[in-house]
Amino acid sequence: MSSLPLSLQPLRQRVFLVTGAMLLVAIACMLYAGMTGSIEVKLAEVPAALRQLAEGRPQTLAASLLELRAGRATVAFVTGAALALAGVLMQALLRNPLADPYILGISAGASVGALAALMLMAAVATVELAAVGGAIVVSLLLYALARQDL
Repeated sequence: MSSLPLSLQPLRQRVFLVTGAMLLVAIACMLYAGMTGSIEVKLAEVPAALRQLAEGRPQTLAASLLELRAGRATVAFVTGAALALAGVLMQALLRNPLADPYILGISAGASVGALAALMLMAAVATVELAAVGGAIVVSLLLYALARQDL
């Protein structure tokens, strides 16, 4: 017997259903990313290429899948997940479902930091760090303001 009240059981089932569907869509997108590129790969060729990789004798197709496309798809997937998590955290910390870096001014803070570094004739790496610093400063100011009772 479940420990959840009867009113929450359909919600739990829906959560599992939606999570499973999103996982299947993510797997399908990763497969599609692996099959598209300058060399077309058919779905029927993927198992043979993976078998070649497992046996340690990768051919051109298998090497292309592993070295180029799998890395590209994985980085895109992880980057998207990180951006989604950052958005959810921003909305939760500020208790505002409409919180967005552009609306809140975080992007403008990053621009000000980058512009300040450019005006000081800093190196490219310093400009990037200044942009991150400007975004962090604005984020901390917003967080402090959101926690105050105004």
